[in-house]
Amino acid sequence: MARNPVQFQKGMSRAAFQERYSREDQCHEELVRLRWPDGFACPACLGRKYSFYAARRAFQCSLCRRQTSVKAGTLFHKSKLPLGTWFLAIYLVTQSKNDISALELSRQLGLTYDTAWIVKQKLMAAMGERNKAYKLKGSVQIDDAYLGGERKGTSGRGAEGKTPFLAAVETRADMFTSEAKSRSMSSSLSACPLVMRRASLMRWRGTALPSSSPSGL
Repeated sequence: MARNPVQFQKGMSRAAFQERYSREDQCHEELVRLRWPDGFACPACLGRKYSFYAARRAFQCSLCRRQTSVKAGTLFHKSKLPLGTWFLAIYLVTQSKNDISALELSRQLGLTYDTAWIVKQKLMAAMGERNKAYKLKGSVQIDDAYLGGERKGTSGRGAEGKTPFLAAVETRADMFTSEAKSRSMSSSLSACPLVMRRASLMRWRGTALPSSSPSGL
């Protein structure tokens, strides 16, 4: 039986993560590399020359003298948590196959539940913002469903207390082995918990689907 490449895609092991991001300076260097891949650029004047104050981990522009932190204006802005804690939270949230609860995250990070909950919400919001930049393309399958547990009363689509939503999946058939002649569907899921009125569907279509998608949606 052929293996689904989505399920068996490579990830980073916990040991590899600890080796790469176990120290605060490693996390800081990685954040600097990600924020300024072409080298430091002052957010005020775009100056390239700077002085670095190691004690405060602050960059001072040699042109306008403004001081800035690599965390300023990012997800970590004004956070009292070490970057190492944030990086581990990112690893745990993104590597968990079936999601990780805020309670379990608090245990893994050694934080209070409230702090872990805020960390998780910020990470999920950042992931959602990033996903907005991507649109489904090619062959897209769409279906509707209702979210909610069983309750007494009317059943089916007219039941109260259920949230209607759409699920759209981009599919691509890939041939694995000529012997097995099996195909795997590589899927990208985009769910929208919207009330299913035409206006809502059209707004969602504009954000999740390419402009060439059928207008009869």
